Amino acid sequence: MINKESIKHKTVIILKPRLDIPFKNLGKIPKTKGPIIPIRKYYEDFVNATKLKHLKENDYVKIIEKPLWQFDREFVQNLNYDKIYIPHNCVYTFDKENTLSNVFYYMQMVFPWLFQVDNMGWCANASVWPIQPQKNHSKKIYKAYQSLLIEGKSKFDQPKRKVINFTKKFLLFPCQLPHDQTIKLHSDLSVSEGLLKTMEIAKILKLQLIVKPHPVNMNSMEPLAKIVSWGFKKGYDLIWADDVNIHDLLEKCEAVFTINSGVGMEAILHKKPVYCFGRSEYASVSHFIYKEINWEKRNKYISNYPSFFDAYVKNMVDVRMNKNLIFN
Repeated sequence: MINKESIKHKTVIILKPRLDIPFKNLGKIPKTKGPIIPIRKYYEDFVNATKLKHLKENDYVKIIEKPLWQFDREFVQNLNYDKIYIPHNCVYTFDKENTLSNVFYYMQMVFPWLFQVDNMGWCANASVWPIQPQKNHSKKIYKAYQSLLIEGKSKFDQPKRKVINFTKKFLLFPCQLPHDQTIKLHSDLSVSEGLLKTMEIAKILKLQLIVKPHPVNMNSMEPLAKIVSWGFKKGYDLIWADDVNIHDLLEKCEAVFTINSGVGMEAILHKKPVYCFGRSEYASVSHFIYKEINWEKRNKYISNYPSFFDAYVKNMVDVRMNKNLIFN
């Protein structure tokens, strides 16, 4: 007979970043908490869902809330735990020597209710990267996410969808924040370099190039806007589309060229070819650009989109339904 008192319960720590302030250290920390932007509220849902999961397993759960930048390796080393969840990091950024044990990194993905939880990191740093299409799959997940396109929803706010009469066939280049972690960690090219290369590709293919700036930080888009302005003066067929819904562009483009933007995931829902200069979360169904592109085989991966999407979503934690709470 098992003595219940002899069973050792696990101690689980969830590091929760303060959600009302920037994740970067921008100076003085306000004592009073402010409002949380809607996209950050999913972090709250993730922490609560993870806590509930472990409580059901009779674990002891402790949540530590601090500004994100105050969580570092030394801080974690001084904690006693059997398992710990660390936000917005990976082994490379948090524990390069990989000396910490029982660590799970969690990161919000392009669909903000999905979180990747992995012992190595997220996207191209994750132990499961690249996620492969699943042989036995249902198209229900793919179709459910496609339904989001009808209303023009995206991770960040977009202009309302409208009927646009595109007069030319075009490629789409979605700009990314130059300082974003996915650029620094998962690409050997900068956003500017990717844009310049895409301009040359569009010129060779005799297609127009529409450049969509990132909607969050327009100041960081100024160097990219200058490249477009320079290119326009040099005779490149370019459009800077800052007032168009991303789905209106995805619906009509010939293909998406990107470093590794989350827009690539949305392009997959639109059944568009995706070409990447960096390492993306959808690497198994996109074309990685080396020195040349194979335009004739641009539709090579489209038939695998539903099976990839099925595998991708099942590898994530969906905090909307408190399901998929199984962390490998």
